[in-house]
Amino acid sequence: MFAAEVVVFWLILMAVNSSGYGTVNPWPTQPWYPAASFLIVTFAMGFGEARLRLYRRVWSVASLNDAFAVGLAVVEASLIVAIINLLFPDGDRPLRLGAPALAAPAVILAIGVLRLLPRLATSSSRATGNRLLVVIPDESGYATVK
Repeated sequence: MFAAEVVVFWLILMAVNSSGYGTVNPWPTQPWYPAASFLIVTFAMGFGEARLRLYRRVWSVASLNDAFAVGLAVVEASLIVAIINLLFPDGDRPLRLGAPALAAPAVILAIGVLRLLPRLATSSSRATGNRLLVVIPDESGYATVK
């Protein structure tokens, strides 16, 4: 799931970056720009997911709080991408300065749909009985739950 999120984030970011916004001249490209931007996006998305603990959530029973967490993780990752991009010298930046901010809304929607797809798929099926999700840290609580 993480790899799919990184690829979606990177593709949207590259589409916004290459769109030619704000100037008539195309963005100069070097052969290492795509690889550098992919590494930056991977690092930023990994940091955002780890900070908000998206890897610990059960997405088939996701709620509105989980959707907000996905949005916050993408906003945080976009800020990290922008800050890392600013650390490059002026002529060697792999991304335009405004690309992360302009791509953030589309990335939030795409990753939100990707993450919440299990919830959307299960909510359309009819429930046959009462369901209860119980999460226990180890085997010691199993007898109590049973």
